[in-house]
Amino acid sequence: MNRINEPDVENGFKIGDCRVFPPLNRIQTPDRDVRLEPKVMAVLLCLVRHRDRIVGHDKLIAEVWGPSGASADLVSRAIGQLRRVLDEADSRALIETVRGEGYFLHGKSLVPTASAIANSPVATDAPVMPLWAHPALASAATLAACVASVAVACWLQSGG
Repeated sequence: MNRINEPDVENGFKIGDCRVFPPLNRIQTPDRDVRLEPKVMAVLLCLVRHRDRIVGHDKLIAEVWGPSGASADLVSRAIGQLRRVLDEADSRALIETVRGEGYFLHGKSLVPTASAIANSPVATDAPVMPLWAHPALASAATLAACVASVAVACWLQSGG
């Protein structure tokens, strides 16, 4: 069975057909890049650290949310998000529900890989959209220009 050292888990690893980049809260599937909420990534890391063992709700809550706690519903929602990403990319169910006990991550699908880290998506890999080209800002600028034009037209008509 492949075992991943803790530093490797925290920096990046491959699970099924996905590459996981915990510092970026990202999972790269064969089809797309998915950004996760930090707590959802923390749930995945907890399952990875305890792979091939059942991890109960209480353990997940203690390790991810700490003393502030969380509801079982938050845990279920995080698991659901992870399943949507991981199962979409891999035909095997990687996270299994063990009724009344918790969740089980199939660790045999987890592979330590330097290439997962070496090929991590960095800012230079993806085209960076200039701020002025962002669709929301372009729409706001167009609206502002229209409002300014109407204001000038009204001012000129009023004899200004």
